[in-house]
Amino acid sequence: MAKIKLSYTRVDGKQKTKKFPDKTLTVNLAAEEIATIDLSPLEYFPRLQKLSLALNKLTSVDLSTLRHCSDFHTLVLDRNRLTQLDLDPLQYCENLRVIMLYENQLEEVDLSPLRHCSIFQKLSLNGNRLGQLDLSPFSHCKQLERLWLDNNPLRALDISPLFDCSRLKTLTLDDSVAVFAQSALQKTAWISDALGELIRRNKVDWR
Repeated sequence: MAKIKLSYTRVDGKQKTKKFPDKTLTVNLAAEEIATIDLSPLEYFPRLQKLSLALNKLTSVDLSTLRHCSDFHTLVLDRNRLTQLDLDPLQYCENLRVIMLYENQLEEVDLSPLRHCSIFQKLSLNGNRLGQLDLSPFSHCKQLERLWLDNNPLRALDISPLFDCSRLKTLTLDDSVAVFAQSALQKTAWISDALGELIRRNKVDWR
C-alpha cells in the first residue's frame, strides 16, 4: 500500500513528517503543536473524508488541495490561532457537511463558497473576533442543522437566509447581538426550532 507524506513545522521549529496510506479516510493531526503545514499531498488522497488540525498553533492554512477530494465532508480547525481562512476550495466538495472553527482569531470569514454545498449541516464560529457576518449563502443550505456564533463581537445579524433552513435546531448568539429579518418572513409556513425560539423571545426585529 502506497504511503503519502504530510510535512509540518512545530512551534519549536522542529520539522516533522507523518505518513498515511493513500486510501486513508481520516487524517488526524490534532494537538501536534503545528505552526505551519503543507497540505498539497492531500491531492493524492482520493478517498479523504475528514481532516482534523484542531488544537494546534496555525495562523493560516492553505486548503486549496481539498478541491481534489470529492468525498471530503468534515474540516476541523478549532482551537488554533487562525486570523484568516479562505474557504473557496471547499465549494468543490459537494459532500461537505461540517466545518469546526471555534476559538480562533478570525475577524472575518467569507461563507459564499458554502452556497455550493447543498448538504452542509454544521458550522462553528464561536469564540472568534467576527464583527460582521453574511449568512446569505445558507439560503442554499437547506439541511443546515447547527450554527454556533456566540462569543464574537457581532453587533447585528440578518437571519433572513436561515428561514430557508427548516432543520436548524441550534443557533447560538450573544444577547447583545441585534437580530433582524425581512418582515415578509413572519408568514413563513415552516419555521425551524432555532428561529422559533428567537421569535418567541422577541429577539427578532422585523424590517
